[in-house]
Amino acid sequence: WRSTKVMPNYVNGLDMSFSRASPSWFLARKSEGSVAMAQCLDTGGVEVNRMLMPTAERNLMDALSVGFYVSGYLNASPWKSGQTAVQHAQTVAGQAWAHLPVLWVDVEIDGLWEDRVRETCEATRATGKAVGVYTAKWVWQKLGNPMWPWIKEYPLWLAQFDDDPSIETARGFGPWHL
Repeated sequence: WRSTKVMPNYVNGLDMSFSRASPSWFLARKSEGSVAMAQCLDTGGVEVNRMLMPTAERNLMDALSVGFYVSGYLNASPWKSGQTAVQHAQTVAGQAWAHLPVLWVDVEIDGLWEDRVRETCEATRATGKAVGVYTAKWVWQKLGNPMWPWIKEYPLWLAQFDDDPSIETARGFGPWHL
């Protein structure tokens, strides 16, 4: 990663999505062992999501202020280009954009195809930030378990919502062998 803070392979983290939290809430989560926070910056819709505008920038700045690793994610979408997704993400992040060392391309929306996922990854990489792919085995199965060789260039953020990795997840999916 192109960052002075390098995240370990497995961390307790927070996906803030649309939620707004206070600095004291972030501090309490940090004392409970969370060290990373990811903020949704683009939902994949055609327009900038106005619900995220007052939330994302403040969450990112508040999380940074108490020492969290921060990142943002944007959805690859069948409805808009990768470049538009990146522009929406920059708008929503506001001044916090400059403090994001990592962006994740979320591959979860129904109707995606390889060229749109690749276009979104490339547009995100063009920002100069480190880029990874956020997805899960169930998503890859819906896509037909593609083995796109180019996607292995991007680190994987595996959507896992508990502390119990299943045998199925451990076997990997697509081109990733976990």
